[in-house]
Formats: sequence, structure tokens, C-alpha cells
Amino acid sequence: MTHRLHRWLDEPAPPDSPTVWEISRFLAQTQALVEGHWDRVLLRGEIRQLSAATSGHGYLTLVDASGQPGSLACVVWRGQFGRLRSILREGEEVVVMGRPTLYPPTGRFQFVIEQAEPAGEGQRRLALEALRRKLIVEGLIDPNRRRPLPPLPRIVGLVVSGSGAVLHDMLQVAAERLPVLFLHAEAPAQGAEAVAGNIAALRALIADGRAEAIVIARGGGSKEDLAAYDEEPLLRAVAACPIPTVSAIGHEVDSPLLDEVADARAPTPSAAIALLLPTKGELHERIGMLQRRLQRRTAHTLSELALAQQRLAGRLKDPQTLLLLSRSRLDQWRRQAQEGWQRALRSRETGLEGFKARLRAASPATALHRRALHRQQLQSRLDRAAAACIAEPRQNLSRLERRLEQGWRTHQPLLLALDETGAVIDAAARLREGQALTLRFADGRVGVRVEEIERR
Repeated sequence: MTHRLHRWLDEPAPPDSPTVWEISRFLAQTQALVEGHWDRVLLRGEIRQLSAATSGHGYLTLVDASGQPGSLACVVWRGQFGRLRSILREGEEVVVMGRPTLYPPTGRFQFVIEQAEPAGEGQRRLALEALRRKLIVEGLIDPNRRRPLPPLPRIVGLVVSGSGAVLHDMLQVAAERLPVLFLHAEAPAQGAEAVAGNIAALRALIADGRAEAIVIARGGGSKEDLAAYDEEPLLRAVAACPIPTVSAIGHEVDSPLLDEVADARAPTPSAAIALLLPTKGELHERIGMLQRRLQRRTAHTLSELALAQQRLAGRLKDPQTLLLLSRSRLDQWRRQAQEGWQRALRSRETGLEGFKARLRAASPATALHRRALHRQQLQSRLDRAAAACIAEPRQNLSRLERRLEQGWRTHQPLLLALDETGAVIDAAARLREGQALTLRFADGRVGVRVEEIERR
């Protein structure tokens, strides 16, 4: 078997063969799948093997309370464990909310508990909290999405049961306030049909299209009686309503999720009418306040206009003065324009003269003249240099000629020593050993070489 496994691993895998996973990669992939598929989950079970670690985290096992086989390892992180310590007790039946996960280092599947409540009432609270979080994530519970109510609505829709005293109380409060037209859509206050009935009544008012605001109302009752106003279908229908809505469910202490989804909340149905409709006295007070505000703004505007008029009057001058000023400015602009044209013309003329000078300097005749002058200067320097070069030999030659003439006249032999260049050697200091010389006599020349020099 081992030999076959080694041979199979060494051979190339066929195209349809299963992928061989590394353990760490498989666990990480499984963790991503588990956490990506499940969000927050509500579980009900009995607590077993509860323990607190030195790190502050809590560990426990939840078993099925119905007696069916099944257990789930759970962890409560330190921050939540300290808060839930009084609820999490050995042997207690609880409802927990959290999320499943996989711990890659050990490959252990476990459930992370975030909330916990005793079984029964706690289960409903956790379910409502989970729904609330869900609506917050979707943006349906957000104070920024709430729309303002109309200041003086003329038509108001009422989603309320007509069989109780709630509708009568609302109409009685409205009788003392601004006259308004009510559109009543019958809706059951409780029971199995409460959710569907309220949604149908709400959609009927939306389809009618005349209501400027809609009040969803119900009198007080137990939490079970008000449970319909925590149901997700009704909450989503109210959130999608294009008309501003007011939630008026129960009494001040009651706070269904509808209060957070609607555009406004009223503690009671009667308070919802007071929120939408002012009394005659409130209306007169509001009108008086608006009149006073208008008067203040009007007075302020008139004051600003008067100041602006004074400023303009101060800036306004005599037309004759304005005409003279305009003529003076026109003359100034004319002079400036003339001076500008003259400067530009002089600049152009100067540039033209410079161009002419450069053109003359670059002409062939000028170049030839410069070359002729340069040639004359070179010729003069050459003549002076040649004269300087032959002046001294010419003087030496004259002296020699005079000495020769004197020697011929006295019939005495004359001796001259000449170097290789023909220059006369007139001193022993100018000689060096081995130097070739020419001795010139009256009757001929003799070539010699210096063997020894004796200086005096």
C-alpha cells in the first residue's frame, strides 16, 4: 500500500484528479466558508462544562435542551464574558446569539457567543436585537434618513383600528386644532392578521395618494399585543413608504421597532395628532412669531437698503465733473499712446541701425579691407624682424671686412675663428671641447676641432 501511494504521488496527476490540500490551507478555506455562509444565529440550549480561563475568556458547551443528542463548543470573549457572567450558569437553559467559526490552529468548530438571555422572554429580546442590528446594517434604522413632517398638513392618513377608543380619542383631539381631512384605513390592532392588515391599510393610503402624512396608531397593551409592530414585513413596508410616517404605538413606556423605522415617534396616538396639527392658539402664536420675524427681517432689509443708498449717493458725482474727468483721462490715454508709439518707433530705428551696422561688418568688401590691413601689419612686422635678424651679422661682417683690409695693407697674416654657423668666435669662453671650428687666414681656410681650452 505504501509503495502504491509513493508511486501515485510521484506520477503526474490526471486532469480530473482531486486537489491535494495542505492542512493549514484547508482549515483557512473552511473557516472562510463557515463565517461567510452564517451571519449571527440564535441558538437555544443547556449550559454544560462552563469554565473561565486565566485570560478572561469563557468556555462552555451547549447541549440540546430537548434531550436529543447534540452538543456545541462555545467561547465567550473576555469583554462579553464579564457582562454575561450572571446569565451563563451551569445547567441553565439560555438563548444565545452569535456566529459559528472554525479555529484553524486546532481545527475546532466552535460558536462565538455575543449575547445571552434566559430561555423564554430572553429569546424574544435576542430576536428583536438581531432584527434591529440587521435593519441598522441595511440603513433602515438611521436618524439621517428620517424625513421632516409637513408643517400644516391638509390631509392625514390614519392606520388604526376603528373598533376601539383610539380613533375616537384622536378625532377628539383634532377637533380642537387646525381643521384637516382624515383618511381612515382600517387595520387590526392585534392577532394573526395584524401584520398583514396594517400593511394592506398602509398600501391603500399610498395608492390613494392624497395623504401628506400617515399615522400608524394603536392603544396600549402587553408586549404580546404589540408584537405585530416589531415584525420585519411591517417594518420594511413602513420604511419603503413614500409618505412621511408617524409611529404612535401604546404608551410612553412602549418602544417597538416601528418607532425607530418611522420618520417620527409619538408617545401616544393623541400625541401624534398634536405633533401634526397645531391648536388655534398655537397657530396664532406661530403666525405672530412669523409676523414678528418678517417685520425684523423687513426692517433690517430696509436699513441695509438705506445705507446702500447713502453709499451710492456719496459716490455719485456731478455729470459735468464726470465728463471733464473722462476727457482728462482720454487725453492722458492719447498721450500715453503717442509716447508708446514713439518709443516703439525709436526702438525699431535703433534696431534697424544696429542691423545695418552688422550687415556692413559682414559685407565682402569690409572683410577684404580688414584682411588687407592685417596683411600689411604682418608684412611690417616681418620686415622689422628680418632687419633685426640680419643687423648683427651685417655689423660683424663689416668689422671683418675692415680688419681684412687692414691685414692686406700691412701684409700680416690674419686669423679668424668661425663656428658651425659661420659666426665669429671672439673669446675662448664661447668655445667647448670637441667643437668643430673653421680658421680663416688671408690665404685660405682650415677646419679644426677643439681639444683643450685654457682660459686666462
